[in-house]
Amino acid sequence: MTVTLRGRSPVYRRDERVTIYTRALGEGDIFYILFISPNDDYRNYSLAFERMLRSLEINAAAMHR
Repeated sequence: MTVTLRGRSPVYRRDERVTIYTRALGEGDIFYILFISPNDDYRNYSLAFERMLRSLEINAAAMHR
């Protein structure tokens, strides 16, 4: 599941975009990752975010050793 949130950063006082990716794993676990960028610069960050997401490998079996 993917959700995108938008709001104003209380730190930088700029509009920002937060994209949350989730994935259900075995035994009821959930993996999630958040990508945060200034809304105006999202296009500059989106390619890097996509590459990170594609290169991600999750070894769910190793989590429960």
